[in-house]
Amino acid sequence: MIEEFDLLTRAVGHIHAERPAQAAPMLDRLRAVLDGRARPKPGDRLCRLYLEALTHRIGAEPGHADETNLYRQQYADHAQIDLYYLLCEHLPFMHTTPAVTNLLAAPLQRDGVEQAVVLSIGIGHARQEAALLDELARPGAPLRRCTVVGIDPDAESLAKAERRLRESDAVAKHGLELDFLPVPRIAEEVEPADWQCIAALDGVLVVNSTLAVHHMQDAAPGHDARDEFFQRLRLLAPAVVVLTEFDSDHHDVSLPQRFFNSWHFFGSILRAIEDSAATDAEKDLMTTFFRREVMNIVGARTDAQRFERHEPARAWLERLHRCGFAPVCPDPALDTAHGHHAVHATSDHVRLTCRDRTICAVIAAGPAG
Repeated sequence: MIEEFDLLTRAVGHIHAERPAQAAPMLDRLRAVLDGRARPKPGDRLCRLYLEALTHRIGAEPGHADETNLYRQQYADHAQIDLYYLLCEHLPFMHTTPAVTNLLAAPLQRDGVEQAVVLSIGIGHARQEAALLDELARPGAPLRRCTVVGIDPDAESLAKAERRLRESDAVAKHGLELDFLPVPRIAEEVEPADWQCIAALDGVLVVNSTLAVHHMQDAAPGHDARDEFFQRLRLLAPAVVVLTEFDSDHHDVSLPQRFFNSWHFFGSILRAIEDSAATDAEKDLMTTFFRREVMNIVGARTDAQRFERHEPARAWLERLHRCGFAPVCPDPALDTAHGHHAVHATSDHVRLTCRDRTICAVIAAGPAG
């Protein structure tokens, strides 16, 4: 892998210095190395992701599909949300629902809440929210009514989310009264009228966001859309905000740094995919999820075209602090370990790891003071 990584690194350096013509021979050489092998080597799949992304960057026409939010794309084969759920089935570090449910439910169960509001940023098909309702509405539990506000740009996902919630045990078996409010937008495009509607809802508010807010872009230099969003959430005085994000920095860093960070981050994930019990076809599909991410992280030609802007856990914790939140200490009972995979409850967040590398961070925070 030394030669392959060196070729990619040199190509990235030329592209960053606006010398795409000098990057092309490096990529051609890498393609010849990969194509010339009788049998693929470990790491070839990762190399091909970057080869494709960088080749796209120096040669594609403007307006390519991967230069917009991946969850707003109408892919001909598999929607990104469907690939995400496949990952959750096979990769333990993607299965964050137990930690999310625990952290969201804790303040509601502690205070014996009878009426709640769940605001879900990027609700997808509401698998986490359905699990939360089932946890909260067990026989004898005090919760009687819940309003779920689902924010998601995809109308089909919102319809599936409502159906899943209404078919949940909480509603179908235990009689929980459910209201569902769909908001067909991305988080940064939620309108003032939507916020006013959310603020007027009756019930104790909890907020869930899984792999969603890292898509936010700043409208202008000096403007922080993420800070603005969490400041707005703080005005709603939620009992808890639970944030799940990939623990890597692809936000406001240079192309070479994004390449380096993402190479090691996605390299860990692709190794886990290869080690999983999934079929070859499923492994190809799971790789497609990350192919699209890599394409946007290093293949998009301008910052305006980048939406996969992950940040490390520490950056999210700092952001929450300056927006008026304080971290909630996770339940130590969340700690588990199985083979190369583990869940670690630290003092201020939960780490889902593979071979000691944090992949997903789950952070819970409540209003400070």
